[in-house]
Amino acid sequence: MSLTLDPIQKEAMEAAPALRPLMEEVGRAVWELAEVGLTEYRSAGFVADVLRREGFSVTTGLCGFPMGFEAEYKNGGGPAIALLCEYDALP
Repeated sequence: MSLTLDPIQKEAMEAAPALRPLMEEVGRAVWELAEVGLTEYRSAGFVADVLRREGFSVTTGLCGFPMGFEAEYKNGGGPAIALLCEYDALP
């Protein structure tokens, strides 16, 4: 089966291999921190710091949760993407 990609999809596919080390760093850190629900302070702080380092504007303390955050990256009139991440560990 062949995929037909539009230019933005093609650009994303070409950029993915270079981002692999960063994705592995984040995945490994969240796994190792393994904080249960509503105590993800170190995990959220780590992810927010990575996003800042990557050029995102980060707002913390969302919706009354100290570990809640929002990260925004402006790219002119580019597409908007929203992600909700749940990465709390089981007790």
